Amino acid sequence: MRTGSRVSRAFLQWQDVDRRYGSTVALDGVRLELAEGKILAVMGPSGCGKTTFLRVTAGLEQPDSGRVLCRGEDLAAIPAH
Repeated sequence: MRTGSRVSRAFLQWQDVDRRYGSTVALDGVRLELAEGKILAVMGPSGCGKTTFLRVTAGLEQPDSGRVLCRGEDLAAIPAH
């Protein structure tokens, strides 16, 4: 990954993450990179997918498509605790 002329290393990456519950779309193509040591606030109205976003990030739910990576490792490969 390059940001300008600097090379950045993402701590967490969401790569085109989708999550649906039947016909309800909770996450639709989420793409995000978070550098180590940075803080992310997840805000929005009720029902917009905040909890689903956090549950997928924590590995408690699997995305229907896309990947969530932590330091390059796919979180789907790590058992949830």
